Amino acid sequence: MTEVRKYQVGDATYVQRPVVLGQLSRLMESLNGIRITTLSATGLIAAVGPKLPEIMAAVLVPDGLAPAEVDHDRLAEELAWNMDPETALKVVEDFFVLTPVSSYLSKLTEVVVKVMRTGAATKNRKTGSKNSSASSRPETSQSAS
Repeated sequence: MTEVRKYQVGDATYVQRPVVLGQLSRLMESLNGIRITTLSATGLIAAVGPKLPEIMAAVLVPDGLAPAEVDHDRLAEELAWNMDPETALKVVEDFFVLTPVSSYLSKLTEVVVKVMRTGAATKNRKTGSKNSSASSRPETSQSAS
């Protein structure tokens, strides 16, 4: 069963679940160009500044709707004028509980390394090389003076 967090903002109830790819895409688009120096709820909120409602709209869904059904621009506007800072902090904290970003990044790194190794092995087979690219580096020697 998927974990769900609920928030009352104004007269509406919003839910947050682990993000789906469409939400992640919107979130990444919203975070583009933002430099995050502290990976904490308050650090993230400070870094995103005026983009906070847009980011909240990427992860929150009005109760009863699916993420694909959300009008994100309208939702961002509603959240901008109705969400208090305390709730915003809670949403950000819950995001990291529901979406283990560091775990995803670790797994992605493993996949990239695996793909790179596979690509290098394939390239070596095609060129007939049996050793890694380290063996093709020119040797340099330095003599002590």
